[in-house]
Amino acid sequence: MGIEFSLRRFKFTLESVLVVRNKALEDERIKLASILRVYNNQKEALDKLFSEVETIKSEINKSFENNDFNPQIISNYNSYLYKLSQDIEAQKEVLSKIEQDIEKQQEVLKDAYIKVKSLEVLKDKQKEQYLKEQQYEEIKELDDIVNSRTIA
Repeated sequence: MGIEFSLRRFKFTLESVLVVRNKALEDERIKLASILRVYNNQKEALDKLFSEVETIKSEINKSFENNDFNPQIISNYNSYLYKLSQDIEAQKEVLSKIEQDIEKQQEVLKDAYIKVKSLEVLKDKQKEQYLKEQQYEEIKELDDIVNSRTIA
């Protein structure tokens, strides 16, 4: 008479739901990464505009320092600076909109994460219960073996 233990494996009843939710979580992470990439590109464009403003201001200062004062050139610089300031404001609005999109996506990602985590916790609890039941069954079988040998 050999020892026969149950070899049934643990199977989480909601595994397919967990897989779907993990996929959804990964999709939301990808969306957030995409939005962040757009944000960084737009931020870089804003930085270039600020750099251009500094370059123009430096050119104007050089003109004054070198007594190379030409009212037409200064007027052109000022017009260009005005256009750059409008571009900067427009770019700030774009960044503000993207920041709102980032916040929304972070909330969506947080919700997806909570859904996955809750299922993972449930899975862990079910597995823990399964292991306890397996341990109980093993002890019960060993007790039966010991009792059958003492009776015989």
